[in-house]
Amino acid sequence: MGQKSRVAVLSLVWLIALASAPYTTLMLLEFDPRNQPQTLIAQLHLVPIGMVVLNAMLFFMAFAMTRLCDEIAKLERHREHDDHEPPTQGIDESGNTRNAVLKILRLGKNSPLRGRITERALICSINDVAPRTAAEANQALVDGINEVEWLDARGALHKTRFSTHQSDLLAQFEQVASPRDTSAAATGDRGMSA
Repeated sequence: MGQKSRVAVLSLVWLIALASAPYTTLMLLEFDPRNQPQTLIAQLHLVPIGMVVLNAMLFFMAFAMTRLCDEIAKLERHREHDDHEPPTQGIDESGNTRNAVLKILRLGKNSPLRGRITERALICSINDVAPRTAAEANQALVDGINEVEWLDARGALHKTRFSTHQSDLLAQFEQVASPRDTSAAATGDRGMSA
């Protein structure tokens, strides 16, 4: 659903919620037991209670949809930002240039990286091994504490430690630079290859 469609649906929900408020007030006055003591509906307060509950549900739904639309808009902005290719180089504390070859596309449900590294991050090293393929990334894991150096979408270098007893990261990777391009970038050669 596009942004215009979301705004239209959100506006309609808010319009219905706001229009129901005066109608609820009218029903409260109309079915007041003092005005109609002979009717069972007025004596049990069924209509006023039902209208108040319905009105509260409409406002709750409007607020929930507003928050949901805001979250979707933030997610779309984040995806647009991530679609611009992030840099494949970062600078660590010693000033050395770090090259990333693997980009995380998706993390599996039981991945030891879930919640520690963002999807679309660029992997620089795992336990001081610069993996070039997903198999090399999995082979770099050790039983126990592992350390991963990675670049976020802004190119900032992060170090994350995690503990695992698995030999698989349970992640889908994309190779963003060939190993030859990475070694050329590390030596500072930025010439074009034929």
